[in-house]
Amino acid sequence: MKVSLKNRPPGEYAKSRKYSVSRFAPRELLRVLTDSRIPLELGRMQKREMTIFFSDIRSFASISEKMQPEFIFRYLNAFLKMAAPIIRSHEGIIDKYIGDAILAVFPHPKNAIASAIAIHHALKKLNRRLARIHLPIVDLGIGVHTGELMIGILGESKRMDVTVIADSVNVASRLQDLNKIYGSNILISDSVYQKLFSDPTADYSMRFLDVVRTKGKKEATCVYEIYDNISTSSIARRNNTKKDFEKGVWLYHAEKYAEAARNFLEVIKEDPNDRVAIFYMHRTAHFLATSYSLITNHTDRLFAWDDKYSVGIRGIDDQHKKLFDIINDLNWAKCNSIGRSFISDILNRLVVYTIAHFSVEEELMLRYNYSQYRRHKTAHENFKEKIGLFIVDYNRGKTEITDEILEYLIKWLQAHTTGEDKKMSQELPIHEEENLG
Repeated sequence: MKVSLKNRPPGEYAKSRKYSVSRFAPRELLRVLTDSRIPLELGRMQKREMTIFFSDIRSFASISEKMQPEFIFRYLNAFLKMAAPIIRSHEGIIDKYIGDAILAVFPHPKNAIASAIAIHHALKKLNRRLARIHLPIVDLGIGVHTGELMIGILGESKRMDVTVIADSVNVASRLQDLNKIYGSNILISDSVYQKLFSDPTADYSMRFLDVVRTKGKKEATCVYEIYDNISTSSIARRNNTKKDFEKGVWLYHAEKYAEAARNFLEVIKEDPNDRVAIFYMHRTAHFLATSYSLITNHTDRLFAWDDKYSVGIRGIDDQHKKLFDIINDLNWAKCNSIGRSFISDILNRLVVYTIAHFSVEEELMLRYNYSQYRRHKTAHENFKEKIGLFIVDYNRGKTEITDEILEYLIKWLQAHTTGEDKKMSQELPIHEEENLG
């Protein structure tokens, strides 16, 4: 039998309607606006200092392209069903879902951080479920910022919505975006860090990451990484390498790239899965590799880049070009009888950049569960060992840069680029828009 709402008692109808509306509008935000006796109306607003939480699923555009529309909704709802209760359990208020993104506000920074960490831990279980049914795992970036915002009613007479508006929301969103660049998961602003630092109950694992100028901002700000979302053993390794890592960042900003590279190399040796250290290793190696140009005439080049060496991943191709440029520099230095100390500097740049490049490739292979990872990594290790032994002998005066050595370097990189690297690129679901650091 159909039950008409007209036959329901007024109180029951009102209760039912209130429950239904609460699922589509953030009633907690409404409470913020209704703690006085002023009636709710269009344009009503209040200013508050709150902590903004912004999350986004990485590469969701490319993931959704491969799914039927109904599966996209199921995929997103599976994630939101997991994440939303965690946010609410930490006193968070979900303002809106923006496709695959979540915008939420919290009364205190530590609540937002605890929520971000808990979501990442819960994500491990969800990702195992997704992998079992052959769906892409969720790789989540979260940005957290504390600042003033306006809570108010927006719209017009036929359609109104309660929402938050502020530049602080944009900052949280941009912090979330930075995760894609660094390879991190949870980034916080300096305003959040200062509040956590002054709160003795806020005990989180975090490290200084960078000084950045976010899009649309004139002033630079410090950015910090929270890493309590990783395993206990990984947290311990990150704590052990924190001093070297942060010193490396400051050396990088002081343009002492060789010293910075040594710091990041020590970090990677102890924690090979530290994506941010790998990113910085590549950054420093880039400046070491391109800080000056030895060859001005293309005819002096031992090797000329050709599209047949391209693997189809722009970031990897750029790194290959730099490696070949360093070998060209070695050949130029040999042909022009340049001193040993200068050649030692070029060899050191080759080692640093090779380690950085191999680290980037290996992190990508691990991230996407590449089937030939171990074979590829063994090829890297064998090359590093051989070139490392040569450099030790060269620095001791036991050997020289010969045509045979240069030929070995060129042929190995050519064969590896057109062989192992092309196989890797064909299997990994990497798109041009992805930043490889």
